[in-house]
Amino acid sequence: MVMAGRGGGGGTTGQSAGDFAISTLPTSLTLENGQSRTVKVSVAAVNTFTASVSVVVSGLPTGVAASPAAFSLKPGGQQQVTLAAAATAPATLRAATVVFKAVSGGLAHSTSAALTVLFVAPDFSISVTPVSLSVDTGGSQNVRVTVSGSSSFSSSVSVAVSGLPKGVTASPATFSLTPGQQKQVALSAAPSAPAGKAMVTFGGKSGKLSHNAQAALTVVAVVSGAHAPMRTRYLRTNAFYDANSLLYSPPHFITYDAAHKQFFVSNPYMNEIDVFSATQETHIATIQVPMPWGIDISPYNGILYAGTFIGDIYQIDT
Repeated sequence: MVMAGRGGGGGTTGQSAGDFAISTLPTSLTLENGQSRTVKVSVAAVNTFTASVSVVVSGLPTGVAASPAAFSLKPGGQQQVTLAAAATAPATLRAATVVFKAVSGGLAHSTSAALTVLFVAPDFSISVTPVSLSVDTGGSQNVRVTVSGSSSFSSSVSVAVSGLPKGVTASPATFSLTPGQQKQVALSAAPSAPAGKAMVTFGGKSGKLSHNAQAALTVVAVVSGAHAPMRTRYLRTNAFYDANSLLYSPPHFITYDAAHKQFFVSNPYMNEIDVFSATQETHIATIQVPMPWGIDISPYNGILYAGTFIGDIYQIDT
């Protein structure tokens, strides 16, 4: 670029004056009340500019603050600016233009970012773990109740347990939690409680807000004393016998499914699991599993797990 020479001489060839440029990333963003996001402000030199640049943030909508709101940068430098919306910040009808104005001596430049604020009312949620469980008559099981908050919700939540079947009690049946807290509740079935299923509700309330969580409860009647008759009417005909090795395969592992009143017997040499009804006292099904060995019923979901000679684990819906 050809510039007029200074002083009394004729024209000379000179360089362009130093300058700077300022930019932001991202150039548009959205905030919910109670949230914050960062904007990266960068300053770049133009024509060997080396001076410090002062930056001031303006144009923030109501309830939104910038940190830092003023700072200095050298060419090539960057600054992370946090835009935080207060919990009470109102929603913007249209995107606000947040301005980052930079000044250095007689030079001034600015850049901007479009900011939209969304107002989300504070609220809470309630959850229970596990969501499915069984309790033997005369026994008890624990569940864990948790309350979580959103949009800066911090109030106390009153929780009440309802929907308990006859003969089942909850301890405690009422309690209070704040967001992030948990409570262990014991569900106990009396010895005289009838067998059956119920959906237990954990209702949470805070002011005008209310939310529920549920757990499926199965009450299993436990028969005391000996089970009569004491033997099954099923005559086993599928035992494996090798005349050369004189190897005979008796039942290996047996597990009882109290929810369905069924016995499961592993039969590795026949590659199956035999199923017997405890009430009918008969063989009712055969599950094909390659060389099943150890078997067990999960107390949490009633799933039958079977380990095999070759290291596999089978998951079986009883």
